[in-house]
Formats: sequence, C-alpha cells, structure tokens
Amino acid sequence: RLEARRRALIANAMLGGMVVAGFLMAAGAAAKHYGPTLHIHHGLPAVLRGPLHGLDITMSGTAFAVVFIVLGLCYLGVLALADSVKVRAGVGAIVLLHVIFVIAPPLLSSDLFNYVGYARLDVVHGLNPYVHPLSAAPTDPSYIYVGWPLNTTAYGPIFTVATLPLAWLSFPTAIWVLKSVTALASLGCVALVWACATRLGRPPLPA
Repeated sequence: RLEARRRALIANAMLGGMVVAGFLMAAGAAAKHYGPTLHIHHGLPAVLRGPLHGLDITMSGTAFAVVFIVLGLCYLGVLALADSVKVRAGVGAIVLLHVIFVIAPPLLSSDLFNYVGYARLDVVHGLNPYVHPLSAAPTDPSYIYVGWPLNTTAYGPIFTVATLPLAWLSFPTAIWVLKSVTALASLGCVALVWACATRLGRPPLPA
C-alpha cells in the first residue's frame, strides 16, 4: 500500500510538472514581443501573443529550453508510472495542456503563419500557391511572419483547399481559429486512441 501511494505521489507530481512547465513556456513566450524559439525579427503584436502576455513572465531562450527539457522528463515519468495516475487527473491534465498551448503564441515553428499565408495568397491575391511563392504578395499582413517566403507551398491540395476559408477572416483571427481547430483535432486523436485501447482490452489512460 505504501509503495502504491509513493508511485501515485510521484506520478501526480510529474503530471503537475508537465502542466506547470507548459504554462511557463506559454506565458514566457507571450510576455515577449517574439517567441523565444521563433526567429521573427519584426516581433509579435499583443493580438498574436495571446491573453497570457499580460502576466509579464519574462523568460530567456535558455530558460525556455530548460523548461522544455523538464516538460519532456516529466512526460517520461508520467509514462513510466501511468498505471498510478487516476483517470480524472490524467484526462484533466491532457485537456489543460491543450488549452494552455492554444492560448500561447506560436511556439517552436512558424509553419502556422505559412498555412494562413498560402490561403491568403490564393483567396485574397488570386495567386496559385503551387505556382507563386509567398513573396509574390509582400504587402500581405502574414508575410513578415512566414518562414518560407521564397517557396511555393509544400502542402497537399486537400489541406490547401481546407485552409482557404481562413483567408476570409482577418489575419490574427485566422491564426487563432487554426490553433483552436488543431487543438480540437488533437483531442479527437486522444479520444480515438482511448477508444482503440478500450476495444483491445488495454488500459486506455496509459495509451
């Protein structure tokens, strides 16, 4: 019984560590005019940094990297002790982490801006993203944030067509809508994994 309690305590501590680390990453990036891991020289306006920017939790790029490593280590700990995590705590942490990263500014990659940029290239500027690079519309509000200005789109036609409605929205709104839809899709994948594990007779939470 004592061993079970010890394992549960460590597992819950690791789970809490993931949530805290994720929150610090999101808030630290939002407090700056640029994400610590995004090389955007023009800076991100408040509307793209999200609601956490008002907390003013400053964080250097090195500190961000350390917290990111801590997040990964806590994740490995949760995997090792997953059988000691209660369902309510595990599912709650999964949902909470999704919410945290939805309201964070874009982290680790600038691809999100490319998705919206290519959609706007087609709908707003009437240019085929498979023929014209993003640099063909340098006055577009997405242009200063894109990572591949001289490349035509590398994404398949189904994805490209699915993103075209984003161009009907303002650039900041399109970013937040795409982040929200992605989070919902991710939670949908979590639900599918849960269902598959259940049908196979395996514990769904560790899966």
